[in-house]
Amino acid sequence: MFRLMLVMTFTIASLWATSATSAENTVFKSQDAEGNTVFSDQASEEAEEIVIDAPQTFKAQPTGGLFQPSKPEPVVETGPAYKSLRIVSPENDIAVRDNAGNLIVRFTLDPALQPNHSLQLILDGKLHSERKSAGPISLANLDRGTHQLKAQIIEDESGEILQSSNSVSTTILRVSVIRRAN
Repeated sequence: MFRLMLVMTFTIASLWATSATSAENTVFKSQDAEGNTVFSDQASEEAEEIVIDAPQTFKAQPTGGLFQPSKPEPVVETGPAYKSLRIVSPENDIAVRDNAGNLIVRFTLDPALQPNHSLQLILDGKLHSERKSAGPISLANLDRGTHQLKAQIIEDESGEILQSSNSVSTTILRVSVIRRAN
């Protein structure tokens, strides 16, 4: 008896699954009172049954990693192009006695000046000279008094200041040209 009940249960379940599947794929076509075509899953007296085939499916092909996100490019920190730029001579706050007003300015630069860069010497806030090498710069006929010196490395194309040196204050001592009264 138990076996008979089990067989009947499986039979009913399989018939129900078959009817449900066929009902899902059945569509009825009819026309309404105004003559418009109507598609429905409910049967009516004038409806024509249309059986819709199951959609065609494909198994996806392995992509082999084609669509995996790529690793981001490493961010390269761009620091200053030069490790150091310093005015080493004259020293800061030193007086230089030279009656002709001559002064030699010496620099240290690490690494060497790159081909597309120039070295500028700023004297008292104004551009004094610009060169393509970091060798000493000779200044002639400076006025008596205190002067501010600063070096800068600039990019030739854009004029952008890439590095600045320390600021050096130096005093030029010259003989006065004012005549003394006898």
